[in-house]
Amino acid sequence: MKHRTNKRARIILSVLAAFFSLILCCDIFLLIANGVVDNGARTLPSYAMEPLSNVLKKENFSEEDYAFLYRQTGVGRVALDEMRGTMSADELSKKLSEFQAALFFDGEIRHSVIAEYICYHDKMYTRSGEEFAAPVVTRKAGDVLLTSSTHTIGWAHGHAALVLKNNRMMQSATLGSPSQILSQDTKVAGLAYFNESSNFMILRLKDDVAKSLAGKFGIPAEASADEVRAHIADYAERHLAGVDYSLTVGVFSPKDQGEQPTGTQCAHLVWQAFKYFGLDIDSDGGLVVSPQDIARCGLFDVLQVYGFDPETLW
Repeated sequence: MKHRTNKRARIILSVLAAFFSLILCCDIFLLIANGVVDNGARTLPSYAMEPLSNVLKKENFSEEDYAFLYRQTGVGRVALDEMRGTMSADELSKKLSEFQAALFFDGEIRHSVIAEYICYHDKMYTRSGEEFAAPVVTRKAGDVLLTSSTHTIGWAHGHAALVLKNNRMMQSATLGSPSQILSQDTKVAGLAYFNESSNFMILRLKDDVAKSLAGKFGIPAEASADEVRAHIADYAERHLAGVDYSLTVGVFSPKDQGEQPTGTQCAHLVWQAFKYFGLDIDSDGGLVVSPQDIARCGLFDVLQVYGFDPETLW
C-alpha cells in the first residue's frame, strides 16, 4: 500500500513539474517573441537631421527637394503641396520642423495591453514617461491609416482604418466587436491609436487611379479624384459598419463578400471598401489581406510616414 502511495505521489509530482515547465517555456517564448517585435517596432532615420531652411526658401521645389523634405520630415509630396497651399512660409517652416522633430524623436516604447501575455499595442513615450503623440497631416475621406505597432505572440500584424467625412473613421478592431464608425478625436481608439503608436503611415489613393473610376460604379463621370475617394468612403460607411469581426475571412469564408459582408477584420475592411470599386489593394493577392499588404500595393501616395523607414516603408 505504501509503495502504491509513493508511486502515485511521484506521478503527481511529475505531472505538476511538466505543467509548470510548460508554463515557464511559454512565458520565456512570449518574452522572446515580444522582445523581437520590440526591436523592430520603430525605425529611426539612418541619416542625420539637417536644416530645412535652404529648401523651404525656394519658390519652386525640385524632385530632389521633395525627396529631401520627405526623408527629413516623413511628409510626402501630395501632403506637402497641400500644406504649401494653405500656409504662409513661416507657418510651413514651423509645421515641418514639428514633423522633423517627431520623425527623429528617440523616445521609449511601452506596451499597452490588449490581451495579457498575448496581444499588445506599442506606444511612444518620452524618456520622462509622458505619452508622445506625433503631429499628423490633414486627412480626407478615403485615406488609409496603417501601423505595425499591434502584435500578437510575436507577430506584428498591425492595424488599419479608413478615414470618412466629417473627422470620422471606421475600423474593425477586435474579436467580439463589430466594425464601427467613430470620431478621429476618440481617445485611444481613434487617430490617437495611430499617432501615439511606435509607427504609422497615412496613404491616399493616387489621383490617376481615382480618376480612372469616374463614370463607373455609380460615380459621376465628372468626379474629381477627391470626390471619387469620398465616394469609396461613403460606400464603406453605408455597407461596412456593424460587420462581425472574423480572423478567418478569406480562409473559411469568401475574401470578397460583395456589397454586404458578414465578416471582416481591420485590413480586410479597408480592402473590401476598395475592392467593391474594382481595386485590389492586397499586394500579394493571398487569401488573407494584412496592413502590410496594403502598404505595399503601389496604388497609394504616402502622405506621411513615421517610425518606418521612409524609403523601404514596411
